[in-house]
Amino acid sequence: MDTRILVIDDDQSMCELLCDYLQSDRDGERRLIDWRLSGDEGLDLVSEHDFDVIISDINLENMSGLELCRKLHENRPDTPVIMITAFGSMANAVAAIRAGAFDFINKPIEMAALTDAVNRAARQKVLRYDWPGKVRQLENSMERAVALTRSEQIEAEDRPERVRSFEGRQRAALAEGESELVLSLDEVEKRHIQRALRAAKGNKTQTAKALGVDRRTLYRKLERFEAERVSPPRA
Repeated sequence: MDTRILVIDDDQSMCELLCDYLQSDRDGERRLIDWRLSGDEGLDLVSEHDFDVIISDINLENMSGLELCRKLHENRPDTPVIMITAFGSMANAVAAIRAGAFDFINKPIEMAALTDAVNRAARQKVLRYDWPGKVRQLENSMERAVALTRSEQIEAEDRPERVRSFEGRQRAALAEGESELVLSLDEVEKRHIQRALRAAKGNKTQTAKALGVDRRTLYRKLERFEAERVSPPRA
């Protein structure tokens, strides 16, 4: 499965770093990666090409990442957008999700977290993809299948390779669990706090400061997460 990714960041070194990492950590799949240094350049490229995942910094020159995310969500609602930022407050995380972002990741970026987000986003794109082509392409493909079949009915192997490979990708995505693809705001908040804690090496005072909340609020949220973890599932 080829995954096409667009990285948008006004820091060229960050674009190159993410591209190099995503190319090397591809888990057997081929990743086609483009990058642009501004929101306007990114929008121009998206208008010409289809991407499976878009990764954008929240702080861009001329156009904020949140504004870019809203425009991408309006024009390409089926394409997941992952927002990254060096200013990882809870308010920014919530604002990104409300703007239509699929996920939100802090800088310095945990590459494992980025890989997980990219994989989940790509699976979501596959699940939303009804037919790999236009209606006329579908008609042409079926006419060709009818002409080439050796039996009285069209068998699975008679279908175009494009359709068969798409079905394989779709089944693989479903096997990963569709329920994991779309995160609730509560889950985004939980993951955001957990990442901030790891970045602060467990220091709750530094974590609260980075998140822009007081320590009591942070402790209350952590207690709630722990209670949810140990609570038995409802019947």
